[in-house]
Amino acid sequence: MDSRILDAWSQHWDKMSNKEGALDQVNRTWDVIKRDAIYITEQLGLEKAHIVADLCCGNGLLSYSVAEHCAGLRGIDLSPGQIDRANQNELKDKFRDVQFFAGDITKTGFKDSSIDHAYCSTAAHYFPTEAYTEMMISEALRYLKPGGRLLITSVPDKGRFGYLLWRLIRNKNPNLPIETIEMQPTQTTVLQFKRRLALVFRRFSGRKVESDEWRWYDQAFFHNFKHPELGSVSTHQSPAGEGLLSYRLDVLVTKR
Repeated sequence: MDSRILDAWSQHWDKMSNKEGALDQVNRTWDVIKRDAIYITEQLGLEKAHIVADLCCGNGLLSYSVAEHCAGLRGIDLSPGQIDRANQNELKDKFRDVQFFAGDITKTGFKDSSIDHAYCSTAAHYFPTEAYTEMMISEALRYLKPGGRLLITSVPDKGRFGYLLWRLIRNKNPNLPIETIEMQPTQTTVLQFKRRLALVFRRFSGRKVESDEWRWYDQAFFHNFKHPELGSVSTHQSPAGEGLLSYRLDVLVTKR
Protein backbone atom coordinates (compact mmCIF):
# COMPACT_ATOMS: atom_id res chain seq x y z
CA MET A 1 0.00 0.00 0.00
CA ASP A 2 1.42 3.37 -1.08
CA SER A 3 1.32 5.45 2.11
CA ARG A 4 1.84 8.68 0.14
CA ILE A 5 -1.83 8.73 -0.89
CA LEU A 6 -2.99 8.27 2.69
CA ASP A 7 -0.54 10.91 3.88
CA ALA A 8 -1.84 13.36 1.27
CA TRP A 9 -5.46 12.86 2.38
CA SER A 10 -4.45 13.13 6.03
CA GLN A 11 -2.77 16.47 5.36
CA HIS A 12 -5.78 17.66 3.37
CA TRP A 13 -8.21 16.86 6.19
CA ASP A 14 -5.87 18.40 8.74
CA LYS A 15 -6.21 21.65 6.79
CA MET A 16 -9.97 21.19 6.58
CA SER A 17 -10.13 20.80 10.36
CA ASN A 18 -9.32 24.52 10.63
CA LYS A 19 -11.89 25.53 8.05
CA GLU A 20 -14.46 28.04 9.26
CA GLY A 21 -18.09 27.99 8.25
CA ALA A 22 -18.74 24.28 7.70
CA LEU A 23 -20.49 22.50 10.54
CA ASP A 24 -18.65 19.26 9.85
CA GLN A 25 -15.94 18.05 7.49
CA VAL A 26 -18.35 17.39 4.61
CA ASN A 27 -20.53 20.49 5.11
CA ARG A 28 -23.47 18.70 6.71
CA THR A 29 -25.90 20.80 8.72
CA TRP A 30 -27.19 19.65 12.11
CA ASP A 31 -30.48 18.52 10.57
CA VAL A 32 -28.64 16.31 8.08
CA ILE A 33 -26.29 14.97 10.75
CA LYS A 34 -29.24 14.02 12.97
CA ARG A 35 -31.01 12.41 10.01
CA ASP A 36 -27.89 10.41 9.11
CA ALA A 37 -27.47 9.28 12.73
CA ILE A 38 -31.03 7.93 12.84
CA TYR A 39 -30.51 6.14 9.52
CA ILE A 40 -27.28 4.54 10.76
CA THR A 41 -28.96 3.52 14.00
CA GLU A 42 -31.80 1.83 12.11
CA GLN A 43 -29.57 0.10 9.56
CA LEU A 44 -27.27 -1.31 12.23
CA GLY A 45 -30.04 -2.16 14.64
CA LEU A 46 -28.26 -0.26 17.42
CA GLU A 47 -29.37 -0.85 20.98
CA LYS A 48 -28.56 1.05 24.15
CA ALA A 49 -26.12 -1.65 25.32
CA HIS A 50 -24.08 -1.69 22.10
CA ILE A 51 -20.55 -0.46 21.43
CA VAL A 52 -20.13 0.97 17.93
CA ALA A 53 -17.09 2.03 15.87
CA ASP A 54 -17.15 5.13 13.65
CA LEU A 55 -14.59 4.60 10.87
CA CYS A 56 -13.28 7.84 9.33
CA CYS A 57 -15.10 9.80 12.02
CA GLY A 58 -13.76 13.23 11.05
CA ASN A 59 -14.51 15.90 13.65
CA GLY A 60 -16.90 13.61 15.50
CA LEU A 61 -20.20 15.47 15.12
CA LEU A 62 -21.91 12.47 13.52
CA SER A 63 -20.25 10.26 16.15
CA TYR A 64 -21.80 12.23 18.98
CA SER A 65 -25.23 12.00 17.35
CA VAL A 66 -24.92 8.23 16.97
CA ALA A 67 -23.59 7.92 20.55
CA GLU A 68 -26.99 9.07 21.80
CA HIS A 69 -28.35 5.69 20.71
CA CYS A 70 -25.77 3.29 22.18
CA ALA A 71 -23.60 2.60 25.24
CA GLY A 72 -20.24 3.58 23.77
CA LEU A 73 -18.48 4.71 20.61
CA ARG A 74 -14.95 4.44 19.24
CA GLY A 75 -14.08 7.00 16.57
CA ILE A 76 -11.00 6.59 14.40
CA ASP A 77 -9.69 8.87 11.67
CA LEU A 78 -6.48 9.28 9.70
CA SER A 79 -6.34 13.03 10.41
CA PRO A 80 -4.93 14.11 13.81
CA GLY A 81 -6.42 17.56 13.23
CA GLN A 82 -9.94 16.18 12.89
CA ILE A 83 -9.45 13.97 15.97
CA ASP A 84 -8.31 17.02 17.97
CA ARG A 85 -11.54 18.79 17.03
CA ALA A 86 -13.58 15.74 18.05
CA ASN A 87 -11.86 15.48 21.43
CA GLN A 88 -12.12 19.21 22.13
CA ASN A 89 -15.84 19.38 21.41
CA GLU A 90 -17.87 20.27 24.50
CA LEU A 91 -20.33 17.53 23.55
CA LYS A 92 -17.84 14.96 24.80
CA ASP A 93 -18.67 15.83 28.41
CA LYS A 94 -22.19 14.46 27.86
CA PHE A 95 -20.98 10.90 27.24
CA ARG A 96 -19.23 8.45 29.56
CA ASP A 97 -17.77 6.16 26.90
CA VAL A 98 -16.93 8.02 23.69
CA GLN A 99 -13.31 7.83 22.57
CA PHE A 100 -11.51 9.24 19.54
CA PHE A 101 -8.05 8.42 18.25
CA ALA A 102 -5.98 8.96 15.12
CA GLY A 103 -5.19 5.82 13.20
CA ASP A 104 -5.67 3.60 10.17
CA ILE A 105 -9.07 1.92 9.82
CA THR A 106 -7.36 -1.19 8.39
CA LYS A 107 -5.27 -1.52 11.58
CA THR A 108 -7.56 -0.36 14.36
CA GLY A 109 -6.08 -2.29 17.27
CA PHE A 110 -9.56 -3.25 18.50
CA LYS A 111 -9.71 -6.62 20.24
CA ASP A 112 -11.20 -9.56 18.36
CA SER A 113 -15.01 -9.71 18.53
CA SER A 114 -15.17 -6.67 20.81
CA ILE A 115 -17.38 -4.25 18.81
CA ASP A 116 -21.10 -4.76 18.24
CA HIS A 117 -21.42 -2.75 15.03
CA ALA A 118 -19.43 -0.31 12.88
CA TYR A 119 -20.10 2.25 10.19
CA CYS A 120 -18.11 4.26 7.68
CA SER A 121 -20.04 7.31 6.55
CA THR A 122 -19.25 9.27 3.38
CA ALA A 123 -15.60 8.21 3.18
CA ALA A 124 -15.13 5.19 0.89
CA HIS A 125 -14.57 7.44 -2.14
CA TYR A 126 -11.35 8.72 -0.52
CA PHE A 127 -9.79 5.26 -0.15
CA PRO A 128 -6.58 4.91 -2.20
CA THR A 129 -7.32 1.47 -3.72
CA GLU A 130 -9.99 -1.22 -3.76
CA ALA A 131 -7.53 -3.38 -1.84
CA TYR A 132 -7.65 -0.82 0.98
CA THR A 133 -11.44 -1.10 1.06
CA GLU A 134 -11.16 -4.88 1.28
CA MET A 135 -8.66 -4.53 4.13
CA MET A 136 -11.08 -2.23 5.98
CA ILE A 137 -13.90 -4.78 5.64
CA SER A 138 -11.64 -7.68 6.66
CA GLU A 139 -10.48 -5.76 9.71
CA ALA A 140 -14.10 -5.05 10.67
CA LEU A 141 -14.97 -8.74 10.40
CA ARG A 142 -12.16 -9.44 12.86
CA TYR A 143 -13.24 -7.07 15.61
CA LEU A 144 -17.02 -7.29 15.15
CA LYS A 145 -18.97 -9.66 17.34
CA PRO A 146 -20.80 -12.56 15.61
CA GLY A 147 -23.82 -11.09 13.82
CA GLY A 148 -22.27 -7.62 13.90
CA ARG A 149 -22.86 -5.26 11.00
CA LEU A 150 -20.68 -2.84 9.06
CA LEU A 151 -22.55 -0.07 7.22
CA ILE A 152 -20.69 1.81 4.46
CA THR A 153 -22.67 4.83 3.25
CA SER A 154 -22.53 7.14 0.23
CA VAL A 155 -20.33 4.88 -1.91
CA PRO A 156 -19.98 6.27 -5.47
CA ASP A 157 -21.64 3.72 -7.78
CA LYS A 158 -20.20 3.17 -11.27
CA GLY A 159 -23.58 1.93 -12.42
CA ARG A 160 -25.24 5.34 -12.11
CA PHE A 161 -25.41 8.25 -14.53
CA GLY A 162 -23.41 10.38 -12.10
CA TYR A 163 -20.33 8.28 -12.88
CA LEU A 164 -20.49 9.17 -16.58
CA LEU A 165 -20.83 12.86 -15.73
CA TRP A 166 -17.89 12.64 -13.31
CA ARG A 167 -15.67 11.09 -15.98
CA LEU A 168 -16.64 13.89 -18.36
CA ILE A 169 -15.83 16.84 -16.10
CA ARG A 170 -13.11 15.59 -13.71
CA ASN A 171 -9.64 17.09 -13.80
CA LYS A 172 -7.16 14.19 -13.87
CA ASN A 173 -4.00 16.32 -13.69
CA PRO A 174 -1.98 14.77 -10.81
CA ASN A 175 0.17 17.90 -10.43
CA LEU A 176 -2.65 20.27 -9.47
CA PRO A 177 -3.48 20.90 -5.80
CA ILE A 178 -6.98 20.19 -4.56
CA GLU A 179 -8.97 23.36 -3.96
CA THR A 180 -11.77 23.95 -1.51
CA ILE A 181 -14.07 26.23 -3.47
CA GLU A 182 -16.88 27.81 -1.47
CA MET A 183 -19.80 29.92 -2.62
CA GLN A 184 -20.06 32.78 -0.13
CA PRO A 185 -23.53 34.34 0.29
CA THR A 186 -22.00 37.81 -0.13
CA GLN A 187 -20.88 37.04 -3.68
CA THR A 188 -22.87 38.47 -6.59
CA THR A 189 -25.04 36.17 -8.68
CA VAL A 190 -22.76 36.73 -11.69
CA LEU A 191 -19.63 35.80 -9.71
CA GLN A 192 -21.28 32.70 -8.30
CA PHE A 193 -22.31 31.65 -11.80
CA LYS A 194 -18.77 32.13 -13.12
CA ARG A 195 -17.28 30.05 -10.30
CA ARG A 196 -19.79 27.27 -10.80
CA LEU A 197 -19.11 27.33 -14.53
CA ALA A 198 -15.39 27.02 -13.81
CA LEU A 199 -16.14 23.94 -11.71
CA VAL A 200 -18.27 22.31 -14.38
CA PHE A 201 -15.55 22.87 -16.98
CA ARG A 202 -12.65 22.40 -14.59
CA ARG A 203 -10.94 19.99 -16.94
CA PHE A 204 -10.26 23.04 -19.11
CA SER A 205 -10.21 25.82 -16.50
CA GLY A 206 -7.36 24.32 -14.46
CA ARG A 207 -9.38 23.92 -11.26
CA LYS A 208 -9.27 20.74 -9.20
CA VAL A 209 -11.54 19.70 -6.32
CA GLU A 210 -11.78 16.75 -3.94
CA SER A 211 -14.24 14.82 -6.08
CA ASP A 212 -11.73 14.66 -8.94
CA GLU A 213 -9.80 12.10 -6.86
CA TRP A 214 -12.79 10.02 -5.80
CA ARG A 215 -12.84 6.24 -6.06
CA TRP A 216 -15.93 4.72 -7.68
CA TYR A 217 -17.10 1.13 -7.19
CA ASP A 218 -18.98 -1.58 -9.06
CA GLN A 219 -21.64 -3.18 -6.89
CA ALA A 220 -20.12 -6.52 -7.88
CA PHE A 221 -16.96 -5.54 -5.98
CA PHE A 222 -18.85 -5.85 -2.72
CA HIS A 223 -20.98 -8.84 -3.66
CA ASN A 224 -17.92 -10.80 -4.79
CA PHE A 225 -15.98 -10.08 -1.60
CA LYS A 226 -14.83 -13.31 0.10
CA HIS A 227 -13.92 -13.81 3.75
CA PRO A 228 -14.28 -16.83 6.07
CA GLU A 229 -16.22 -14.77 8.62
CA LEU A 230 -18.50 -13.04 6.12
CA GLY A 231 -22.18 -13.73 6.62
CA SER A 232 -23.82 -11.57 3.96
CA VAL A 233 -23.48 -8.42 1.85
CA SER A 234 -26.35 -6.27 0.63
CA THR A 235 -26.34 -3.05 -1.39
CA HIS A 236 -29.06 -0.47 -1.92
CA GLN A 237 -29.40 3.09 -3.16
CA SER A 238 -28.61 5.63 -0.49
CA PRO A 239 -31.67 7.61 0.65
CA ALA A 240 -29.54 10.74 0.14
CA GLY A 241 -28.97 9.94 -3.53
CA GLU A 242 -32.17 10.28 -5.52
CA GLY A 243 -32.77 11.64 -9.00
CA LEU A 244 -31.02 11.55 -12.36
CA LEU A 245 -27.65 12.74 -11.05
CA SER A 246 -27.64 10.42 -8.05
CA TYR A 247 -24.68 8.14 -7.56
CA ARG A 248 -24.72 7.07 -3.90
CA LEU A 249 -24.78 3.44 -2.82
CA ASP A 250 -24.99 2.03 0.70
CA VAL A 251 -23.44 -1.31 1.64
CA LEU A 252 -24.33 -3.48 4.62
CA VAL A 253 -21.87 -6.23 5.60
CA THR A 254 -22.84 -8.78 8.26
CA LYS A 255 -20.49 -11.08 10.14
CA ARG A 256 -21.40 -14.75 10.63
